[in-house]
Amino acid sequence: MVPYANRGTRQHGHLSCALLCSIAVAIPLLAPMVSWAQQDQAEKDQTVEKAAPSTKDTIEDLNEQYQLKFQQFDERIAAYDETIADLELSMFDDQEVDEDQRGIDIYGFFDVAFVKTLAHKGSLMEGLTNRESTFVLQNTNLYFSSRMSDSLSAITELRFTFRPHGNEQQFEFPAAGLAYERIDTEVDDQLSNEHFRLGGVSIERAHLTWQPRDYFGLIAGYYLTPYGIWNEEHGSPVRTSIRPPHMSVARVVPQAQLGIAVKGRFFPAARTYFDYGITLSNGRGPMDTVMDLDENKALGLKLKLIYEGKKFRLSAGGYGYMGDYTDIKRYVKSVTPEFSVGQEVTESYSEYIGAFDLLLEAGDFRFQGEYVWRLTQYDIRVPRPQMEGPGYKPDYLAYGGYGMLSYTLPLEHLLGEMKLAPYVSLEFSEQDETIDLFSILISVVGLNFKPSAYVVLKLEGTYLHPTKNDDFRVAFIMAQMAVSF
Repeated sequence: MVPYANRGTRQHGHLSCALLCSIAVAIPLLAPMVSWAQQDQAEKDQTVEKAAPSTKDTIEDLNEQYQLKFQQFDERIAAYDETIADLELSMFDDQEVDEDQRGIDIYGFFDVAFVKTLAHKGSLMEGLTNRESTFVLQNTNLYFSSRMSDSLSAITELRFTFRPHGNEQQFEFPAAGLAYERIDTEVDDQLSNEHFRLGGVSIERAHLTWQPRDYFGLIAGYYLTPYGIWNEEHGSPVRTSIRPPHMSVARVVPQAQLGIAVKGRFFPAARTYFDYGITLSNGRGPMDTVMDLDENKALGLKLKLIYEGKKFRLSAGGYGYMGDYTDIKRYVKSVTPEFSVGQEVTESYSEYIGAFDLLLEAGDFRFQGEYVWRLTQYDIRVPRPQMEGPGYKPDYLAYGGYGMLSYTLPLEHLLGEMKLAPYVSLEFSEQDETIDLFSILISVVGLNFKPSAYVVLKLEGTYLHPTKNDDFRVAFIMAQMAVSF
């Protein structure tokens, strides 16, 4: 995206344009005048030569004629000046109209993937996953951004999806009296009888940013949580791999928050930046994007140090978060003598989160890694899900991380500006240390090929291995085309 120029710059641009136009108009108009003036000068010289022996009265008559011609010449110049002034005013009138119209940039990306699942025969994952190869349209994201001034901008990102079509609600379980249930969003057009499928729209972010100084800015709205690398490098065309880290899928840290944030950047040394951010939001909740069900707002703090050399780049950062999760139910307390409604808290816990990230780029090598952990402490507990066993949910610790190494092959003599980069990744995830199923080790090997600035092709093999339960082992072979526009 090319940002809009500020008003001052645009005014200078219009002034320069007006000046050039004025010169372009004046040159062809003045050219014949100059020629005419030169011709008159030659005639004058001849006339003077002939008039040399003439009387004083003859010279005065010639002078009056030339004075009249020069007066006519001045009148023509004045008319040309007036024409040029009118042209300049009309151009500035257009400028005022343009400035009253807010410009909006629309851009986005989408990705199409091909997936083949390889589950161990007879394992539980063979039944839980789709064994047939399939094409998937995973992301279709549109951005609407506007820069209203040097310091004020806004952005909205929408993700379009075919979901919830095809989501499986429950498996058939005759012993429990359950029938297989899958969501079908197909509807008919009543006029044309055409069949089409309704899809969903997810608001990824929508916020206003006011940045009057490098060291101080304010964000208000629904913004991405400023942690790590993966969450802020938003969009499949700019990410190296296909699969998001499991820590991101499990949402150990909230991916986005609704509220306000303060952010800024300092420059402590040459090529060195220090970023900070303070977040205040509804936090996590069953309906946090709609309303907060408690008075305890979530707080977060981001700190990151960045060094950018000519062939070396290093960044290291962290994000801390603490907030409360609250769920409620409302009920009718009484009907007589007065109708009244009560409220009861059905689930409540506090969470404390830490996230750390490291990025190192040296020549054609790139390493990035992240580590997150979350401590959950219950005030009001809820029963465990059936797959987790009997009893109530205990306090627990969740953590996870990954490390990814990629290398851009030096093939400029063969590929030109195209980039080819193999990569490997290793990650671990402990979503709940009280449940063996949630302890997972994941290894990834892939190839990233960028034939143009707008298209990225990826090929990736993934092996997921629960460290405490072999029955959940599964492998994936995936290919993806990510396109930005």
